[in-house]
Amino acid sequence: MSSESPTPNPDTPAETPAEPAPVPQVRWKHLWQIPAAIAGAAVSIGAITYAIKTTPRIDRGEGLVEATKLIEDGKYEDALGVLNTKVLPLLPANSLTKDQQRKFYLLRARAIYQGQKELGISRPENDKHVLEEYKEAESRSAELTPRDLEYRCNTLINLGEFDKALEAMEQLPTEAAEAKRGIHKRLIDAALAGGPPRAEVALDLITRFTQEPELDDEERLWGLGRQAKMLLAGGMPEDAVTRILRAMPRLENSKGPLVGEVLVTLAEAYLALDQVARAGQQLERAQQLLGESHVLAPRVARLIGFVSQSTGGESLPHAKEVYKHVLADWPNSDETPRALLGLGEVEALLANTQTPSLANDSIRHYSELVSRIKGEPIASEPTEPDAGKDHAQADGPEKGADEHKPASDGSKQRAEKETADHGSQAKVESKAGTAPEHGEEAKSEEKHPGASEKKEEGNGFIPKKADDPKLLEDAKLSLEARFAEQFDRKDYQTALRYAELAKKLAGVDDASPALLLGLASTHRELASQLLGKGNGATALTLAKADPATQREAREHLLRAGEYYRLHAAKSVQTDTRGYGDSLWAAADMFDRAGDLGSSSAAFEQFAADFPSDTRRPDAVFRLAEARRAAGDPEAAAKLYRELIANRSASRENGPVADASYVPLAKTLLMDNKAENDPEAEELLQRVVRGDIGGTATPMFREALRTLGEYYYDSGQHERAIERLSEYLGRSERAVTDQTPAANSTASIPSVADLVPQPTDDGETLGLYYKLADAYRKSADKIDEGFAAAMPDARRQELGVARRERLEHAMALFDAVQRAYDRAGKRTGSAATRRTAIDELRLRNATFFKADCAFDLGDFDTAVRLYDAAKERYSRDPASLVAMVQIVASLLHQGKTAEAATANTRARRFYESLPESAWDDPSLPMTRKQWEQWLDAQGKLATAGEEGQR
Repeated sequence: MSSESPTPNPDTPAETPAEPAPVPQVRWKHLWQIPAAIAGAAVSIGAITYAIKTTPRIDRGEGLVEATKLIEDGKYEDALGVLNTKVLPLLPANSLTKDQQRKFYLLRARAIYQGQKELGISRPENDKHVLEEYKEAESRSAELTPRDLEYRCNTLINLGEFDKALEAMEQLPTEAAEAKRGIHKRLIDAALAGGPPRAEVALDLITRFTQEPELDDEERLWGLGRQAKMLLAGGMPEDAVTRILRAMPRLENSKGPLVGEVLVTLAEAYLALDQVARAGQQLERAQQLLGESHVLAPRVARLIGFVSQSTGGESLPHAKEVYKHVLADWPNSDETPRALLGLGEVEALLANTQTPSLANDSIRHYSELVSRIKGEPIASEPTEPDAGKDHAQADGPEKGADEHKPASDGSKQRAEKETADHGSQAKVESKAGTAPEHGEEAKSEEKHPGASEKKEEGNGFIPKKADDPKLLEDAKLSLEARFAEQFDRKDYQTALRYAELAKKLAGVDDASPALLLGLASTHRELASQLLGKGNGATALTLAKADPATQREAREHLLRAGEYYRLHAAKSVQTDTRGYGDSLWAAADMFDRAGDLGSSSAAFEQFAADFPSDTRRPDAVFRLAEARRAAGDPEAAAKLYRELIANRSASRENGPVADASYVPLAKTLLMDNKAENDPEAEELLQRVVRGDIGGTATPMFREALRTLGEYYYDSGQHERAIERLSEYLGRSERAVTDQTPAANSTASIPSVADLVPQPTDDGETLGLYYKLADAYRKSADKIDEGFAAAMPDARRQELGVARRERLEHAMALFDAVQRAYDRAGKRTGSAATRRTAIDELRLRNATFFKADCAFDLGDFDTAVRLYDAAKERYSRDPASLVAMVQIVASLLHQGKTAEAATANTRARRFYESLPESAWDDPSLPMTRKQWEQWLDAQGKLATAGEEGQR
């Protein structure tokens, strides 16, 4: 320092204190000083402007003397204030000598560095200012003292400038040996934290450090610990154990935290070698030496829990309590995520063997772990799965089974991986977030390490994000293992909750194929549970379930299909078989859920990508079914024809080709092209004749039904009666068992006591209705034919046939009405609730039954039935039918006065209705009834005229 400086130089080696006193604990209430320190450190226009405005008196050295004294007294903020207000304004005016300028920049660098250190912080903006000040000083030929070189070296480490810091350390003189060792230790920790690229540098630094002749036992212990961590991180746990065991006898007189730290590393090495018992012994010793306030206390406790978890059996409850202790005493330490992972695993194991209710606790702790890894707010309660939560879960193994089973694979897979992670975390952070300097170790705190406050936000708090790739991978593996356990136990609800957490952790795009397949399988099984009738029973179709179950099952089917689709996409280049199986499963799930667009796309892709697969014909068939259901008959017909044409191409084509005849016929009948109807009829006739598959097959019954409905719709009532009667006369059991009785035409079953079963969706009643109506219309057609001349014998024969058909129709309509009424009284099942078409058929059956009695000449019964119909549908325009027919029935009985009264009521009701009411084609008021009413009114008029004579 120049002689122009009026004060002694405090920066010569002789005057440099050996080591600053330990930094006092920083409270959050002190952090208000940080902005002042940062502002004072900046060489800014604001500071210059302020200095000019205040126009201090000319100071040619007094400010430097004052700032030097303030720095010596530890008043760093005041020193910065003096330098900025009394000295800085002199720089532009060139009022300072070169030596004073050098001193100004050196003092500012020291004040910022030491002020930041006193506050226990390390802010990049402050560190950059320190380096800038030293750079300005050196540009003016300033000679940095050993302490300045130390400050600059530590600042470079703070900023992550490892190579520059290493170079700066080499420049430290011999007299700064103690400071150099402190920086040497910081660089070792920085190299260990820098990953594989710095492994060689770290090893070289450690080797050089341990060869220093002046090291005391504590420093040798420190170096030994870092050597062992280096070997452990490099995948050499056996060498790490050997190195520690050989060195410890020479350091037997050393006690305290450093010995405890080395023992922790030794325990981690034993864990990597799967020597769990030895690891536990060293951890117990380390815990006694370190105490609860040491920075490594959370890790030691957590590893003790891990040892108990790995031991398994009766040690699991102890592991659970240890993990809970870590979470309670150090809720936001670096060990919290792994403690949550271990606790979740232990609780899952205990839930499987002892206490099932612990499954919810396990999921809650896994959920918190996922939130910490993702950096999201932590919910206060575990989340329940969206779908299927109200349905019973499958029973798991009996309580107490596998009570002493060793720890699960999920924890064992992590044992070797996580010890390397422990070993790599050599750098210990101080209380306020900066790494300790000059070889200082972390100081004890009033609170346990990691017991910091949690930041509240909304319904949860946002924890420090657990940014650790190994932890992320371990958590995913663990969650997938928990999912697999519960899936194998058939507890699909719990399995789904674990799988959803694994999906949230990985993200759908990065989810493993195994996880996607697991999610798909779980949703599929949950849908099957919802649609099943009990253990061992067949599943219901989605359409036959009650609405609530239908919605829930459909959601599971859709999700299963989507996860199968995602799995197929991930497997397309790596697993051809897996790709095909998942693509097929996706199409199947979408098809069962009624998502025609998605199922069509998947079946079409499968058929294109797997032309030789045995499932291809079925894929084409189901694609055709989807096209038909979507209202695209041309595309559907083309696919059915392709299957039929390729019938002989392979063994797999035969059954699917046979199954295509009836759907092709239905497709041709639905396209509204009359020219296709003969081809459709011929296809159905071939099946009914037994040419395709025989008469003991489901397709034969379906052909009978389709042919009967086609004949009914096309007005071929006699042929409709034949086919519908044959269809309804064949029992499901006869067809299923393929007995000889199934090949014979049975009589129409009695429907007098017809009761729809839970599996009945109303279709059977609809067929009975059509059969009854076919009998009625056939009788009407016979009646119309009586107008033509014919032999009396023929007329008598037709008369008998007409009467039989009306009797059949009346009995069937009565049975249908009663069955619909019984169905309407039941609740809780979609199968027993009447649809709009059911209501229409019920109404018409009520009126048509009365019409049959009228046509049979049973006018008493007709009046009674019409009157009941009128009362039931009093506000329906169809009631006019009953009123009109009552008039006609009374006239047939010669009850003219009563008929006239009834006619008056009918006219009033008729006049009360708008003309548009008769535009409804579904009304049972046909031209026949209008003509009968006109005839009745004529008869009443004639009777009235005769009565007036």
